[in-house]
Formats: sequence, structure tokens, C-alpha cells
Amino acid sequence: MIENRKEDYQLFVTLENDKIREGKVRCKVYLPKKLTDPIALHFFPTENQVPHLRNVFEFSLQGDIESLSGVLDTSIQAQKVYSTGFSSTAWGPEITEHLLTAEPADLQVIHFLSPDASNFTHKQTGSFWLTPSILLRPAKWISKSRTGDVRVETVRQFNFALTNGLRLIFDDSFRYSVNDEGDTVTFTELIARYEVGEIDNIREIARKTLTFLDDFLLLVSLAERHRCICLGWETVDSKCVTEYYRRDLTIPTPKKDEGHDDTLIPPQKWQDFIEKTYQKFVGIELKENIRQAIQYTIYREGRTVENSFLTLFTALETLLEHFGLRPYIIDPKQFKKTFLEDLREWIKKQPLFAGKKAEFGLMCEKLLELNRVSFRSAFNGLCNSHPVFLGDLWPIINNTKEVSLYDIRNKLVHGETFFNPLQQRALLTAEKHLRWSVERFILSVLGWGVSASNVSKGALYSQVIPCYEHWKTDQNIL
Repeated sequence: MIENRKEDYQLFVTLENDKIREGKVRCKVYLPKKLTDPIALHFFPTENQVPHLRNVFEFSLQGDIESLSGVLDTSIQAQKVYSTGFSSTAWGPEITEHLLTAEPADLQVIHFLSPDASNFTHKQTGSFWLTPSILLRPAKWISKSRTGDVRVETVRQFNFALTNGLRLIFDDSFRYSVNDEGDTVTFTELIARYEVGEIDNIREIARKTLTFLDDFLLLVSLAERHRCICLGWETVDSKCVTEYYRRDLTIPTPKKDEGHDDTLIPPQKWQDFIEKTYQKFVGIELKENIRQAIQYTIYREGRTVENSFLTLFTALETLLEHFGLRPYIIDPKQFKKTFLEDLREWIKKQPLFAGKKAEFGLMCEKLLELNRVSFRSAFNGLCNSHPVFLGDLWPIINNTKEVSLYDIRNKLVHGETFFNPLQQRALLTAEKHLRWSVERFILSVLGWGVSASNVSKGALYSQVIPCYEHWKTDQNIL
């Protein structure tokens, strides 16, 4: 708990947004003990500062800490900080303490080195801080001697060169913290470390590399079926040590099972997968829809079955948009100018709408949809451009009376609920089949054969998954 912790820094800062600029605000900074822990900022405004800060919501901050000799020691800044609450406590007639709590979306801490520490040459080093990943985690052997010495040997370690030329080595960083009982606890966190020459600006390299790293981690998350993200970085050069914390994203919930059973890509094929799909992905000129579809597929924390199903369907529709498979049938301007008005007039003259102004308005609101290619036609186009075997899965669309995944999507969108336990089980089965279908399409788009994944027909059959083999029973329930 923050209340029981000693702050990492205490300093005076300047808070600023487009309406206020308040200087010399006392601030306590609580950095995360673990990378996934939150960052807390506690501000203690004076009586004169309270009117300006009581209702502030978003602002930036900047502050410096100087040594006793007046030399700049540490600089702390954040571009976006969001208030989480304001409170006042009266300790007596003339003593009132005001507290503004906040969380930064970004935070940079720069520790300046003394001249004595910078008068030697060395390589500039950096490391990106990552959330856990079983595919990126190194394999290490830890042995302890009778004298208490601990020896760590690296058995297997993954390294990868991003398209900007920076080669990353994925490693464990050993960290320490003191628990509530006062015991020192050792734990590891995943990092991606690198080195550059002295002529390079390592802080600028770290900032520019984030985009390339995020795309790489997106594919790692797809392969692992669990999000892995970068929470910041640390750089060391001859002048300073810089720590940059990212908090403008949702931190993934730790995976309960640390095994490889639930990964999309088998571990033995992981390196080949990332090398091939990364090159394919970065070569896609307009990749935002593909990126979004992958994110919809892997983001699973806190979702109900219904929400997860609809999100997966959105991923599928995003793929259709990427390939231009749901375009307008005719030019929208021409549709409105030459067709829509004539159609409105025709509908208005129909006896069914005589004296029914409200019903006529509701009908006209739907007319623009006539100019969109149907989902069925768009989906068939995707199947033609990226042939994927779906014959073993619950059909996304079909020509029979049996309910398809598209039918379920329409039911959910229009508010139909499935409260019955049997219906809930059937809906969970439908969600899994939709996920497998979307994953097969994404792998095809990335140029990776479905047969070399855990979502192939053979892999699913070998896992003996009841909802894979007996999905027709659940289809009949719905």
C-alpha cells in the first residue's frame, strides 16, 4: 500500500495545463516496486494553491532535485498526469492538509552522473521493460552452494533484430523488495537489453524504437495468446541514467498457467514463426486494420463471454475492411444524389406508410445500408483471397436452418440474452470456435501455415477438447 511506503522522491514541481501554471507544489513520487505496479503522485498544495488545483483533471509536471552543493541531481517530468482525487484534512483551527492524488500516463526520471563518473568511455546501454512472456523468457539454471553462493547459468536465450537495426537480447532482471514482514524478496522481470556506440543518442534511439518493439510484441502476444507489452525503458550513457515509464495502456493480467499448453504457436516453431511473420507484417503498407484485428483477438481480460464473442467478430470484420471487402456498391455521392432521394419518394407513396410519419422515418434511416456489400459476400471474398479450412468448426455463415456464428452475433447485437446454463455453455463453445476461425485467418494473412499452429484441425483434435468435437450439440441448443 502507498500509505505504508516511503516515497521514492519528494520535490517541488510545476503543474501546468492550458488554464493554469502553478509552481512550487510539493510532490511525493511513488515508483512501482514491480513493473506492473501503479505509479502514484501525491501533491500537497498550500492554501493559496488549492483554488487553482482543486478541480484540475489533466496537467503536466516538471521538477528538479539539486544536491546540497546546488548541482542538478535528478529531473522528473511527465507530459500527461490525471487527477484521481482531492481531499482535505483539518488537524486543528489553523492546520489543514490538502492532498491531490494523481497517476501519470508517462513519467521520465533522469539521474545526472557526477563528472567523476563520466570521465571514462564505455558503451551506451539500454533495456526495455516487458511484462511476462513464456516465449521470450530465457531458460536459466540456478544452483546454490553450501556456502550460500548462488550461481546462475543461461541455458537458452532469445535475441531478435528489429527492422530499425536494433538487436534485442531478452533476459531476466533480478530485483529486490522488502515485504510487510521486513524480509527481502527476490524476483525477476523480463527485459530486452541492447548496446549502441557512443556516437548514438541512446535516449532518442529508445523513443524511436518503441513503435517497432510494439509491433514485435503484438506478434509475440498473438503467438502466446496473452498480451506482452513494453512498460518503459532505462538507458545509461556517460552523462545520465534515464528511466521512462509508460502508463498510457492497459497492463495485462498475469497468466495463471505458465505452461505452453495454451499458446497458438508451439514453442519448437516459435522462432521460425516470429522471423517470418514479423517481416511479413512490417511489409504491409497500411497495417492498422491488421494490428487492430490482432489486438481484438488477444485482448481477453475482464470480458464476459458475450463481450468476447462480439469483440472477436469485430476482429473478423476489421479484416474484411482491410481487404476492401465491405466497400460501397456504388459511389456514395451518386447513391445519395440519384438513387436515395428517388427511393425515399417511392416509399413515401406506398399505402403502407400513409399517415405513418414515424414509421417512414425509421425506414429511411436504414436505406444507407443498402449501399453496403453484405457480410456474406464480403466473407466469401475473404475466403477466396485467403483460403482457410473451416470445415471442422462451427460455421460462420451457412445456407441451412442451423444457427451460424453470424446469427449468434446478430442475436447479441440486438439484445437477445442467454441466461439458461445450457445456453451459456453453448455460447462459450461458439466463442471458442469463432476464436479459432479468426486465428486461422490472421495466421493466413501473416503468411504462416495453419498446419504449423495449435489451431489446426490435427492439433485441436489431439487436444481432446469436448467443445471442439461436439459443437453440433451446442448448436442445437441455440
